[in-house]
Amino acid sequence: MTDPLSANPSDKFISKSDFTQESMAIPAEPMGCLSDALALLINQKYAEHTLHEILYALRKLLKAHATVILLKDPHSDYLHIKSHCNMSYRFVNTYRRSVGKGIVGRLFYADHFVMTDADGNVDDYQDLRLDFDYTVAAAARIELMGRAAGYLAVYWDRRPDKYVSLENLLRGLAATCSMSLLMQDHGEMIDRLRLMDQDSGLYLFSAFCSRLTEEWKRSRRYHQPLAVALLDLANFKEVINTYGLTTGAALYRDVVSVLKSLMRDHDVMCRFGADEVMFYFPNTDADGARKLLERIETEVLSRIFTPEGIRTALNIGYAVLDSNDEPHDIIWRSQKALHTSRVSNRPIVML
Repeated sequence: MTDPLSANPSDKFISKSDFTQESMAIPAEPMGCLSDALALLINQKYAEHTLHEILYALRKLLKAHATVILLKDPHSDYLHIKSHCNMSYRFVNTYRRSVGKGIVGRLFYADHFVMTDADGNVDDYQDLRLDFDYTVAAAARIELMGRAAGYLAVYWDRRPDKYVSLENLLRGLAATCSMSLLMQDHGEMIDRLRLMDQDSGLYLFSAFCSRLTEEWKRSRRYHQPLAVALLDLANFKEVINTYGLTTGAALYRDVVSVLKSLMRDHDVMCRFGADEVMFYFPNTDADGARKLLERIETEVLSRIFTPEGIRTALNIGYAVLDSNDEPHDIIWRSQKALHTSRVSNRPIVML
């Protein structure tokens, strides 16, 4: 019995009467296209590369005019072009549309696979149209976590040869695209988890150092000031001894929440210890850093934290980048300044 996926293409073009999902399909080597796509997925570093390679191979295999992946933005609910092959970059960068109720809407909410052609339904033709006229188009739904997220589409500028199982191929590749996007999302989530302290939502110190190094390079290059500060909760040990570790952790989280509300968009914080927070303030000199830290101190002193009604004060040390400083130098000076603040009962100290 002949495998329909490996059947040789016929020599004729399909007519409008022949043009159905059952009769329309793919040329030789579809399994090779699928296996190559899966190999890309297994070794994926970036979803963008995987998606583009799938579209490039699919266009070549099907002798299509263009291939494209469109996804719905979860924030705006508009479709945007995620990846494409043989399309205008100007159109791609400005494209935005809603799902609507036409053939694209059906693809999202009813059908996993749709086709249209120039001699068919005019509304369907226009709904699937991008920045060029076409003769035939086919699209398969892309799903993420069981929900329609977009679609993969193929456009021909002339009627393709008559093959079998186009729907199977496109749905298989659409599923591969879904897996690629999920892998990227999961990878990004894992990367974020590696960077963040899960209890406080602050950067871990290693991630903070990496970002500080980049900011240090920028400050040196453009001769801009840079300040680093370190603070702790003055009565943290007493709180733990009186109320326990759970309340101490809650106090730290509550104070961090206040700190986040006072930070500027470009300031960066990390967890430095059980009750310590480190900051860096880009393009901020000694006077600017002191004003910001005084505001932080005043705000924390005015608050009542945790259900136990705890008040706390801060010890703060900070340092400003010198011309010969490396990143570790300014961190070390902020630590020394914090120690001075602790032993001298001065709330804010600069070294």
